[in-house]
Amino acid sequence: MEKIGPVPAAHNKNLWASFNALMDRFYDNRSIYFELKELDRKKNLELKLELCEKAEALAAESDIKAAIKTLNEYHEEFKHIGPVPREEQEPLWQRFKAASDAVYDKRKVFYEAQKGVYEENLAKKEALIESLTPFTSFEGTRIKEWNAKTKEVLAIQKQWEAVGPVPKESGKETNKRFWTAFKLFFSNKNQFFKSLDEVRKENKQRAEALIARAEAMSDSTDWQKTSQELIELQQEWKTLGPTPEKVRDELYKRFKQACDSFFEQRRNANKQSNQEFEENLKKKRSLIDEMIAQATAAALQPKIWSVLFVNSRRSVLCRGRT
Repeated sequence: MEKIGPVPAAHNKNLWASFNALMDRFYDNRSIYFELKELDRKKNLELKLELCEKAEALAAESDIKAAIKTLNEYHEEFKHIGPVPREEQEPLWQRFKAASDAVYDKRKVFYEAQKGVYEENLAKKEALIESLTPFTSFEGTRIKEWNAKTKEVLAIQKQWEAVGPVPKESGKETNKRFWTAFKLFFSNKNQFFKSLDEVRKENKQRAEALIARAEAMSDSTDWQKTSQELIELQQEWKTLGPTPEKVRDELYKRFKQACDSFFEQRRNANKQSNQEFEENLKKKRSLIDEMIAQATAAALQPKIWSVLFVNSRRSVLCRGRT
């Protein structure tokens, strides 16, 4: 302002008045700014002091993991709160840092104490891996066997999940070994059931072939030959092995019905034959009884005549004496 040259006298007074008014307003605003800024710093100080108190309280937290998580949140909050009065900056930070160090020291002590527990957990998991390993080479041939082994494997899995953490450097490899063995067992089980399905399909075809043969013989009247052939079919049926569960009962019902139909007809035929035999037997026994009666009568005739002759002679002699 001072470097600017003179102006007309008529405007000089007004210009200086305007200039001075603007300068007063500037300094008033500047003063207000610094006052507001100081108020903000005091407010920030209160917020950070509150965080310090909260951080100090974390030292008494029993759940160290939760305490560390909360402390990290406090650090983010502390960082985003604005500046505080300069004379409070360093003491405030040192107080907050001391509270944080107390929690970190507690975590260090906790993890040092946990090392022994982690080592014990590692030993337990190693033992479980050893107990699971034989299942990876299991080769069952029956569903019941696989189901029984599955229960044992799932029981081992339950024990595994109940074991706590292991040393960090061993965790990944240990988990990999266990779950590799676990998945291998179930992969083998799935393969067994897949192959079992193929076997069941083949057995179904064999069963249908046996049924067709049995049904073809169900109306046969060659009792002896057909009976022997059906008995052989029944023996072959027993060696079929598993068939699909959906049609298992139906297949057996059809096969049994074909066999039963023949043997029922054979029983009826034998029953009729036996009835004829009984009637013939009665007739023959009647003839035999008749023949025996006639023979007996014929045998008695000479004795009767002899008795009559003797009696008549005695009668004659008696008459002569008189």
